[in-house]
Amino acid sequence: MNIHQNARLTPRGREEAVRRVTELGESARHVARTLHVSEKTIRKWLGRAAEAPGPWGIAPPGRASRAGARRPPWSCGSKCCATSSA
Repeated sequence: MNIHQNARLTPRGREEAVRRVTELGESARHVARTLHVSEKTIRKWLGRAAEAPGPWGIAPPGRASRAGARRPPWSCGSKCCATSSA
């Protein structure tokens, strides 16, 4: 996984931050301050971890997760491209 230049933490670091809040009982504010990220960011990671447990829950959304939301390149979305199942 490519981590952009501005990312403070890798997915492993994000997982550790979530663990500190959920398992060790540290406050999100304290963890955020010690890791030099915002409390909002810690809470965002906590939300992602709750939705999809495991390391991929707190990884940033990747291309694969967004690919299904796009139309296929051959479909313009108009009626002429619509197929009907008979």
